[in-house]
Amino acid sequence: MKRPKLRLTVANQITLAFWAVYAPALLLITALTSDATERWLINSKLNELRVEALLIKKYVDTWERESSGQLRFFKALDRVARLSPAQQSKILQSLVGGDNYRSITIANRKGIALASSRVDFARRNTPGKVRQRARMIANEFSCLQANTPTQSINPLSCSDSAFTLRRKSDNTQRLTTALALGPSGPGAPRESDRFIYTSINLSHFFSDSELATIEYQISLGTMTGQRLLNLPSNQQLPSFVLTKNISTPLLAFNGAGQLLPSNAITPDSPSWRTIQESISPECRRQLSRGVNCQTRVQFHGERYIVNVRSSESGLGVIATVPLRQVSAEAEQSSRKVLLLGLGLMLLGTLGMRWLAKQLSAPIVEASATINDLSAGTFNIQLQRKPRGELGTLYTNIRITAQRLQQLLLKEQQAAVSLREIETAKAIQNNFLPLSVDVASRADVAALCEPALNVGADWYDVIPVQSGTVFVLADVCDKGVGSALFMSVFRSLIRFFVQQVFTDQPVESSCDQERLQQVLSKVNSYMAENHGESSMFATIFLALHRPVEQQLVVVNGGHEATLLVAQGIGAIQQLKASGPAVGIFDGAHYGSYACDCPPGSWILMYSDGLPDACNHDGERFGHERSERCFLNAIGSDETHGTPTAQAVLQDIRGSVSRFCGDAAAFDDLTVMVVHCQADAEAIAP
Repeated sequence: MKRPKLRLTVANQITLAFWAVYAPALLLITALTSDATERWLINSKLNELRVEALLIKKYVDTWERESSGQLRFFKALDRVARLSPAQQSKILQSLVGGDNYRSITIANRKGIALASSRVDFARRNTPGKVRQRARMIANEFSCLQANTPTQSINPLSCSDSAFTLRRKSDNTQRLTTALALGPSGPGAPRESDRFIYTSINLSHFFSDSELATIEYQISLGTMTGQRLLNLPSNQQLPSFVLTKNISTPLLAFNGAGQLLPSNAITPDSPSWRTIQESISPECRRQLSRGVNCQTRVQFHGERYIVNVRSSESGLGVIATVPLRQVSAEAEQSSRKVLLLGLGLMLLGTLGMRWLAKQLSAPIVEASATINDLSAGTFNIQLQRKPRGELGTLYTNIRITAQRLQQLLLKEQQAAVSLREIETAKAIQNNFLPLSVDVASRADVAALCEPALNVGADWYDVIPVQSGTVFVLADVCDKGVGSALFMSVFRSLIRFFVQQVFTDQPVESSCDQERLQQVLSKVNSYMAENHGESSMFATIFLALHRPVEQQLVVVNGGHEATLLVAQGIGAIQQLKASGPAVGIFDGAHYGSYACDCPPGSWILMYSDGLPDACNHDGERFGHERSERCFLNAIGSDETHGTPTAQAVLQDIRGSVSRFCGDAAAFDDLTVMVVHCQADAEAIAP
């Protein structure tokens, strides 16, 4: 079963051209979109993380200012008046304002709670846990350190500045602000080790500060989305970290926007060490100048972009973005772009297909019409009327159809003329002798090739009692008119040859006069009866008399005939002895005789031989004609004397090789005669 071939119609070609342009463009746009999308996602995620971190910093700073202000208010009040623990607790309760998730406590460096805003303090907090929390806070102050193993390496001075820290206790994350109190009033010991601190659970802090609402609005965690990595939390870097001087983590959040426990991100944790190692000295110098820094790091096989930002207050933000997740989102975006492009390509193909059919319909109709014209149907009907170039094409097709109809009519008329010309050609060929019988007096070969359908040259061989009359003539011009006059000239010559040589007695001394009479009679008739037509002919007449071994010549303006006596020696040119025939009435034609012993060669030709040209316009010429004739009659020395036909073919071959396929300029007529003795037979 043969497979169906795809027809490359104009519509198909337009559609394929649309695909060839659109498909590479779509792939290029998809590739560029993927790269641009990845860069945009990285920048957008880093910006989102900065916004999220700054929001958290804002609320931490706000809470710190408020709580520090309350603690300073209590410290100032405590310096003015000596307050009992009960009075202190009431003041602390008023500062808290009924917030059940927040407490303010006064303790000493031994961890003993002196006063608290919690009414049920004693019942809700065991002394051990209270002391533990208080001692952890006391160790942050230089004046309160108890020389314990848990004391701070870089303690804070006991100045009026409060500080905020995050501590884990009771399995909860708490945000704490503390302030050293000093002496409690007049008479109090100067070495007082009291301090006041307020703390709140971080989950309640974010709820109270309305950070949860803001997280929902900016999709905290959804945009960072590290949960897509499907890795345990200890094998992921935090999404962002709020730091102190870039080196100490304060608050850390994962990719889901959840606060990480304090033990998850510590100065000794692998994730924090990895982040710190990625911050080069050059990056830290940029941060000192207030310029953000961006690095790349690998953690547990995952690659991250780390963006570091610091501020004059000492708080910094470190944000991380996983490259795999960004690449996945970029690929997803690229797939969406590709699917959208493919959909548009499908719609575009359908639209282009419909449009291509509409555009190609005139071309299809024009093609079908041209096929009809090539099949010979010229009565065409074009239904469409397109504009522009197609309109011009339709107009040209209609004009072509009309011209073809006219040409067909002319061709039909010309066909009749061609048939008539072929008939005339056949009649003209009948004028030439089909065979030459010269009664064993000579070997004769001749050819006549018209340049057009009919020619104006001819040759003739007329036997008479005293020998043989050879005729070779050329009527002026070419074509049908010249061919008609050729038949007149031929008939007149044959008539007057028969009349002159039959009616007068045979006397050798009168043969020259007889030939003169033949040509004079023909000239007189043509000049008197057809002089106005200006048609004339050049005629060469020669009487070969084998007994006398002579050749009697009358040349009426024709090309010089070539004679080589006995086939050896120099060429003798038999030149004109009078003007062309048919121009001047009463013109005189002289005659002369020359020796022509057996073995002599005669070459008679029309001007078509020397005037034959090749593609370069070079003529065959008389000199080349003579040389070719001499070479031909001596070309068969090893096998004896060549025949007249062989010599004729040799000459014709030389002309063909010289001219190549160049068109013939004039009629070509050549006759070759090899004279023999009267009793000698013609060589086979």
